[in-house]
Amino acid sequence: MKLSTLYRSSFYCFVIYFVKCFRDVMRILSWITYILSLFLSPAKAIDEYASLKSKAAESNSDGADVDPRLEAIVERLLDK
Repeated sequence: MKLSTLYRSSFYCFVIYFVKCFRDVMRILSWITYILSLFLSPAKAIDEYASLKSKAAESNSDGADVDPRLEAIVERLLDK
């Protein structure tokens, strides 16, 4: 194997690894942004909860689509 081929294949492996890591980081950042927006804007959290609950009621499900963490946040907000 030529040295240039080895460098090229190493570079491609690095690029593929970097893209996979970047994609994972972007998923985490989008989730963190969502959570922070719910914590920093109580009205948005309540709106999101109401929207999910109404969709669950329309589809006659037991509300399994609502994230339990979101439900806990809204319940704490309403208890205040």
